[in-house]
Amino acid sequence: MALCLVQGHAQNNKTSKARQELEAFRREAHGDLENFRRQAMDDFISFARQTWKEFGRKAPVPQPKEDFVIPPRVIPKQDQTKPKQEQLKEEQERKKQEQEMMRLEQERKKQAKELARLEQERVKQEQELARLEQERVKQEQEEARQEQERVKREQERARQEEERIKKEQAKQEQQQARQEQERIKKEKAKQEKELAQQEKERAKAEQERLKAEQERAKAEEEKAKQEQERIKREQEQIRQEQEKAAREQERLRQEQERLKQEQEKAEQERIKQEKARQEKEKAKKEKEQAKQEKERAKAEQERMKAEQERIKAEQERIKREQEKAEREQERLKQEQERLKREQEKAEQERIKAEQERIKAEEERAKKEEARQERERIKAEQEQAKAEQERINAEQERARKEQARQERERVKAEQERIKQEHARVKAEQARIKQEQARIKQEQDRIRREQAKAEQERLKQEVPVKTHPVVIDEVVAPTPPEPQPQPVEPIQEVPVVEEKTIDFTFFGTHGQVRCDVSLCPQLSVAKDTEVADALTVLSSDRFDNLIIDCLKLRQDLKLSDWAYLLMLREMANTICGKDTNGSVLLMAYVYMQSGYKMRLASDGSKLYMLYASKHTIYEQGAFEVDGDLYYGIEGLPEKMYICQASFPREKGLSLFVNSNQRLENRPSEERTIISKAFPDVRLTTSVNLNLIDFYNTYPTSNIGGNLMSRWAMYANTPLDSLVEAKILDELKPKLQGLSQKDAVERLLNLVQTGLEYEYDTKVWGHDRAFFAEESVFYPYADCEDRSILLSRLVRDLLGLKCVLIYYPRHLAMAVHFTERVNGDVIYLDNIDYVVCDPTFISGAPVGRTMPDVDNQTAKAILLQ
Repeated sequence: MALCLVQGHAQNNKTSKARQELEAFRREAHGDLENFRRQAMDDFISFARQTWKEFGRKAPVPQPKEDFVIPPRVIPKQDQTKPKQEQLKEEQERKKQEQEMMRLEQERKKQAKELARLEQERVKQEQELARLEQERVKQEQEEARQEQERVKREQERARQEEERIKKEQAKQEQQQARQEQERIKKEKAKQEKELAQQEKERAKAEQERLKAEQERAKAEEEKAKQEQERIKREQEQIRQEQEKAAREQERLRQEQERLKQEQEKAEQERIKQEKARQEKEKAKKEKEQAKQEKERAKAEQERMKAEQERIKAEQERIKREQEKAEREQERLKQEQERLKREQEKAEQERIKAEQERIKAEEERAKKEEARQERERIKAEQEQAKAEQERINAEQERARKEQARQERERVKAEQERIKQEHARVKAEQARIKQEQARIKQEQDRIRREQAKAEQERLKQEVPVKTHPVVIDEVVAPTPPEPQPQPVEPIQEVPVVEEKTIDFTFFGTHGQVRCDVSLCPQLSVAKDTEVADALTVLSSDRFDNLIIDCLKLRQDLKLSDWAYLLMLREMANTICGKDTNGSVLLMAYVYMQSGYKMRLASDGSKLYMLYASKHTIYEQGAFEVDGDLYYGIEGLPEKMYICQASFPREKGLSLFVNSNQRLENRPSEERTIISKAFPDVRLTTSVNLNLIDFYNTYPTSNIGGNLMSRWAMYANTPLDSLVEAKILDELKPKLQGLSQKDAVERLLNLVQTGLEYEYDTKVWGHDRAFFAEESVFYPYADCEDRSILLSRLVRDLLGLKCVLIYYPRHLAMAVHFTERVNGDVIYLDNIDYVVCDPTFISGAPVGRTMPDVDNQTAKAILLQ
């Protein structure tokens, strides 16, 4: 206050004397602050040197034993006028019936899972058939491409053969001309007539040979055409077989759907008959009918088993058909390869025969030409020229015809492939439409089930107001401000500032610290610890403390998160779990205003933190009436320094605000209400926050076991999850009455979450924060109640309380409008029971059977 007055005086007068007095006062105040902190640290270090002593460890604090949650069940009201023995007998019969119904329900679920599995296998088979069809089309395209390449190679080979023949003919002509010139000098005119006659005969024989060659080529083409048609017929037969298999699979799927519908219809009819039987018939008839129901269920199971075997046999038959088709395709492929080899072999033999014929023809022509005259040579040349032109024209015509036929064949093949693609595309479109139809049918069935569920809720016995008085009420513990340093810590100017980066729960942190100044302790001796504390207490570490406190403020960290952050920061600077790391963490933690004690087993240093909470499953040391816990495992005996620091406070395990950890989103999960399908929640949570909750120690305050659930329920939702919930659920609740709105949220939690015991999932009892219930696949009664209370408070702004029964936890809502049901009165305020674990679809105001209202306790929520 004096400082403020001096400042005001200096600002008003603005005189040199006032400013000098202000500066002098500031220096004096700062010196007093430094002297105070120095004296406090000196007292602490001096006390630490003298107070290391052996301190026997107290007995560990046991985990409070709680009753496990029993599975919910609906128990019909008994006639109190009946004798006890008859009631006991009826109770036993009812339990047997419930067990039988549960077993039948499990069998029905198994059958549904089996049908779903068969459906998946059918889809896989259809996908496999589509893949085989695509591969077949691809194979045909590849064969067409190879055929085109083969035709090109054949044409190129024919062209090369023609060029070779031309060269040979030119060479022979030159040789023949030379020989003819020699022969002309020797032969006489008498041979001209004989030569002409022989030439005529040779030309005639040549024409006959060419004609036979053409007929042979035509026969080969006809044979190849017939072979292609045979291959095409076989491919068409394979395609028909595949279509037949697809139709068979479709018939099998329809049969499965029909069977599923018949089972659902039969199950609904059986439940309806079972309910009528329980209302009308006597106990003896009930037992007999239960036995008959058991036999009928057994027969139904045998029928289902036979049906499943038939389906399995059908699938085996389809599989054999597919294998047969594959073998047929393989045989066709081998037949094509064999035909190709035969064609190549025939072509090679034809070329070889042609070469031999040409060689023989050349030898004959050589002998014959020796006897021919110049005129015959000239006529031969002219005739050979005309013949060559004719052959060239014939070859050109044949080549054009072959090219035309090849183009037509390729065009027809492309058209066929195009039609095949169109057929496959149409088939895919049909399958897609069928899937859409199935989805629409499933949506329709779901809507009808929801409508039936709503009708069932409307037809149930109306909920009547039934007041319940609860004597024991647990009031919420008001949040306290986080500890602060005894005096504000001032910034210390440093010429060359050094920073350290670290990460905790995926969140980046940075502090100013000179690593070279941090002490390293090989052993935890008292003198070395005191000397290290002396180094840490210098102003060179003030900026580090300021940065840590700023991170706590900026990230809105709870006390527990701040302690874990300091441990990660110290491990980064001094090395993981070293004595220097423990000492640095303890020093910053102490300077931040928290109550802690240093301890040692002679070689390793430990930090103990004090807390007002009773922490489960952790041993504790009692020092000056306070319980101190270790952030890690502790030995049985330690030396504990009992030195304290002014105005130190214990750690709180409350999480009073959204902690701003770096967001690492999980996969999205959708939760759907069974009775109200339009009420659904699709969200993801921050995995870094989930990792933090996994480290959160379970505790209570003042030894009251129920206060632990208030800590979970009063923790606010993560801002991203809260925004998603508001966006998705708030529009669905607009315009509804408070009862109808809570009814939808209640059914969402009742039917959208799967129930399971903590001992089965985690091996021990564990409560969830609200985000954990929408992340993990299972939740029990306490998790559901915490989540529902959070939704009602955040979405509707209504007051909520948790109701603790032995072995069970539920919740209740304070409505500002008239709502009937089981009402709990607390401080003249009525709360209507809403039990999110009553999975039979219990409406607002209905309490789970078999709970003892006389022993119920209420937990007020913020």
